[in-house]
Amino acid sequence: MPDIDNIYDGFFTKVMSEVANVATFLNVALPAELLNRLDLTEIALDPTSYVSAEYKRSFSDLVANCRTKAEGLPVDLYLLFEHKSYQDEGVLLQLLGYMHLMWKKDKEKILCQH
Repeated sequence: MPDIDNIYDGFFTKVMSEVANVATFLNVALPAELLNRLDLTEIALDPTSYVSAEYKRSFSDLVANCRTKAEGLPVDLYLLFEHKSYQDEGVLLQLLGYMHLMWKKDKEKILCQH
């Protein structure tokens, strides 16, 4: 049984570890203009988490990889789920930090390819 303090993360992890659930969520949550550009038929889930230990109790994240329909270019979709009962004024700065970590990881991949 999951730790009661981490029940939201346990539920999230269980449900969103299934590619079909992620695809369903994206089809419901993303705006039509974005959905029309993405090929969600072959989603891959990236096991990397960018949420620091400090925020693990109230945030869960998911990185889904797919491609664009027209060009077949790779796309990383970063989804951050908040488990708070109040509005966090620092969330945009926190998101920027996660974006920075993702860009840093992408840069490392590119450097390793050369």
